[in-house]
Amino acid sequence: MIDNITYHFCFLLFLVLFLGNKAGGAQRWLSFGAIRFQPSEFAKISSILMVSKFFYNNRDKHEYTLIELWPVIINSLIVFILIFKQPI
Repeated sequence: MIDNITYHFCFLLFLVLFLGNKAGGAQRWLSFGAIRFQPSEFAKISSILMVSKFFYNNRDKHEYTLIELWPVIINSLIVFILIFKQPI
């Protein structure tokens, strides 16, 4: 479930690139009616929760290969790139 939430926030980060509102000089906000929020903050938290879930589910392992960590690395990179690409 946390993975799905992370993907939804990544989609919202993608929307900021095209539909973001300016506030305080930065175009990093989304508006839904009277509600304005920064999806990047929620995406960061959900990404941390997804990484935590991965390590919790694999807590019996003491060593990880790059192939096993690949989904975590890719998800973290996607969140990082989408936050980095937000208009200033």
